[in-house]
Parts: sequence; C-alpha cells; structure tokens
Amino acid sequence: MAFSSISWSFTIFFIILQMLIMLWSGSWHANGCYTSIFSFGDSLTDTGNLKQVASITDGFFPFLQPPYGETFFHKPTGRCSDGRLIIDFLAESLGLPLVRPFLHDCDSVIEPGQGVNYAVVGATTLNSSFLEARGTVNDLTNASLGVQLAWFKQPLASICSNVSSNQLSSCSLYSIQQDCRNLIGRSLILVGEIGGNDYNYPITDGKTIDEVEPFVPLGFTNGALKACCGVGGLYNYNRSSQCGLSYVPVCDDPNTYAVWDGIHYTEAAYRIISDSLFQGAYTWPQFNLVCPFHSVASS
Repeated sequence: MAFSSISWSFTIFFIILQMLIMLWSGSWHANGCYTSIFSFGDSLTDTGNLKQVASITDGFFPFLQPPYGETFFHKPTGRCSDGRLIIDFLAESLGLPLVRPFLHDCDSVIEPGQGVNYAVVGATTLNSSFLEARGTVNDLTNASLGVQLAWFKQPLASICSNVSSNQLSSCSLYSIQQDCRNLIGRSLILVGEIGGNDYNYPITDGKTIDEVEPFVPLGFTNGALKACCGVGGLYNYNRSSQCGLSYVPVCDDPNTYAVWDGIHYTEAAYRIISDSLFQGAYTWPQFNLVCPFHSVASS
C-alpha cells in the first residue's frame, strides 16, 4: 500500500498547497508580515493534537514512539516525521514560535494572539458519516476538516482577546470583534495538506480505484519512493510492521530520503517543499517578497 498512498498523497498535497489561503485585512504588523499562523490538515501538519488524544484515551500509535522526532526534537512530539514539518520551518522563517496544537495539556495555555494548529493525524476532508455510509471507517480520528473548522470558530474569542466570559458586555463584544478582525487580518491561515486519507482508508480496506475515485475527484499519479524507517517489500513498507515498532529498522541518514515511514515525509523533504513554496514562486503574492525571512537552523 505504500506506493499508492505516497503517490496520491503527493498529488493531493501539491494541489491543496496551490490553494494555500493567505488572509489579510488592512491591518498589518509593523514589519508588513504575519504575526501568527492558524493551520488545518492531517498528519503532514499535526504538531501534537493526536498525541494529546492518545494520552487521554491510552491509545497506542507507532508514530508516537522513537525513532519519530529523532532528527531535531530528539523525542517523539506527535509529528509524523523524523523532525520538523513545513509548518515548523515556516514559523521559524517568520521568526514566530512553533505553532501550538489546539488540543493540549491543561497546564499549557495558548495566549491570546498566538496561532493555533488544528490539524490531526488521520484526518479526512470528508466527514466521517460520508465515509461510513460507503463502508469506510476511520479508526484514528473523526476530526475531519469540518470538525477542525468548528474547533477554530468556538474558542476564537478567547484566542483574540483577554476578556473573560464573565466580563462580557456590548462594549467588550465589540472590542473582541475588533481584536479578532485584527488578529485574523495579521495571520497566515494554512489549509492543507488534507485529502490523502480520503483515498488511503478505502483503498486500504480493499476498495478499487474506480470505487474510490468519486469520493474526491482529483487525479492520480504513478511512482513511489523508498522509506527511511520501515521494512519489507520494494519500498520498505509493511502495514503490519510500521515505523515506531521496536523491531523496525531506521536508515542511517534520513536526510538522504524523501519518505520517512512509507506514508509521511522526512524533515529534509519538508524543508525542500517549504523553501519552494515560501521562497519560490509557488504562492501569490510571492511570499518572500511580502515577508522578511529568518534563517532556519539545520538539525
């Protein structure tokens, strides 16, 4: 299954990233750039949401075990790679802190004005009921894109302002609206990658391409890349022997691989994609002409 998952995920990845959303109103930060990031997506963007779910439910997921995170964080963080993701490189390049996951420990507070990452490993674009009606069950999460957008809207007032619920008045509501307008106007909002799992789950369940194609009518590509962490088959991927299990080997140098575990990508691959998007000509307005970039440390 590695070759199909990787190929389709790459296709959807670049299609969605071409639709990168950059919202601004007239109020910009003094340096003419973004002051926070809000993100929606799946395992290519999740920086810890599913990890928090697992800590509550005592769920076991191989990608929450070593060697995940070994290259930069030196421990698993909930990121499905050996290190940083595109969203991490982007935040560092903009001089912003790494974007906090929406689901977090009670002792960990997201301060007003900070960005939030709503992406969850395993998330789909289509909602769970749509897939279940067609015989596909998502065992990882029901946090579809619609659910993530609902998370975004519910606590938005608390993210925008320091005003507490017991202090609300007509004046403070107006103030919160203005705060939210200003915050969103200065924020970079990323939607994607998301959509690969809408294909991956039904194909893994044994459905044919003809059965799955109407789910999300996007094109397919051919091709495959060998995984750094994995075992078995032509591409170092076996669903029953996934990266993160104690007996599954990992390559000596992840920087020489594009694919990390048969489904997700390495930090090296994310760096190249990040550089191409945010320092190249793949966004409009061209990103590096709008925002001054900071140098990003190597591993």
